[in-house]
Formats: sequence, structure tokens, C-alpha cells
Amino acid sequence: MSVPSVKLLCMSAAEEKITLSRIRAGLAWLTPLLFLLAALVAPAAPAASAKTPGVPPNRAWGNSAGMLQSRPIQTPQSLELQRENSIGRYDSAVGDTLAAESGVLENANYAQKTFSHAFSTEGTFAGRTVEDVAGALRSGVMKPAAIPIQYIERDGQVLILNTRSAQALEQAGIPRARWNAVNVTGNADAEGRLTRQLLNNNLTSQGASTVRPSGRR
Repeated sequence: MSVPSVKLLCMSAAEEKITLSRIRAGLAWLTPLLFLLAALVAPAAPAASAKTPGVPPNRAWGNSAGMLQSRPIQTPQSLELQRENSIGRYDSAVGDTLAAESGVLENANYAQKTFSHAFSTEGTFAGRTVEDVAGALRSGVMKPAAIPIQYIERDGQVLILNTRSAQALEQAGIPRARWNAVNVTGNADAEGRLTRQLLNNNLTSQGASTVRPSGRR
């Protein structure tokens, strides 16, 4: 082998050593950087897996994205339907409660013999007639829960104070078990009102089982 060939081989070996040393030097600073990136990404993985137990981090992120994509758009129509359904469930729950509490009115009597065609000028139904309220009940515009029926238990007899409201419910065909019964026994104002009604109608504490519109015999 000639002298130039030997020199060429020596130079190649030297250059190879230099290249390897450069690669090692590059890896020396690249490795810590990779560990740093891994440390920054790692906390997000448990958070995602915590939301979806038993699912690996990458699967949890995928599932979250899928849930967002598959969630239905809330249109005004769908929101209105949800509101109506909620109201329906509420009315049903109220109806069940009233059915449990209003059984007390099944054998209740009235504290007067007659009732007027129109409600008084004061109160919830001011200016309305018994027939008008009964019609609203039949059509569903008004619910039985919106008409409280006050009653007092005296001498073993349950007596209704709100005669016109009770008649509206009766005319609408609402069974007494669904009436919104309100016990005012012991209330001084209510007790005084009951006493006046009984005296004005020449009734005892047993009251009257039926009533008729004023002016009719």
C-alpha cells in the first residue's frame, strides 16, 4: 500500500470519529429536551383518563371529542318541547300530591246554600264567572292546582269555604280527589268567615251537601 493510501485511510477514520462525536453531542442535549416534553404532556393524560375511568388517555380524548361532535344541536323547537315536557311532569307530580291530600274533601259540605254567578271584584278570578273558569279547566288552560279550596273541620264535619271555586271544579268534571285542598282550620279569619256563612244561610256546623245558583229554587 502506498503512503498516500495510508494517509487517506487515516483521514477517513479520523473524520468518522469526529462525526460520531458530533452525533453523541447532539443526543446529549436532545435527550433532556425529550424528557422535558414528556413531563409537560404527562399531567394532561391522567386528567383525561379521570373523566373516563378505565380508558387510556388517548382513548379518553378521542371519546370526549366524539361526544362533542355527536351532541345534538339545541334548536328553539327542541328547547320548547323540553319545557313543555318539564311542565307536564310538574303537573303530574302536583296532581299526585293533590290526590293524596284532597281525599279529605270527598265528603265535605258547603257552608252556604247558594252561590252567585260571578266571582267577587277582588281576588284571583275577579270579573270572571263560574262558567268561564269551568271552561278554562275543561280546556286545560287552567289546572286544578291553580284553584285552592279552603276548608275547615268543625264538629267532625269538613266544610268548604270557596263555594264558587268548588262549583267551577264541579262543573268542569274535576273529581274532588284532584282539588287543591287547603286546611285553614284554626285560622281566626277563616273561622270567623265560616261562622258568618253558616249563620247567614241558617245552617248548622253540618253545612249543606249541595248548593244552587242564586235566584233559583
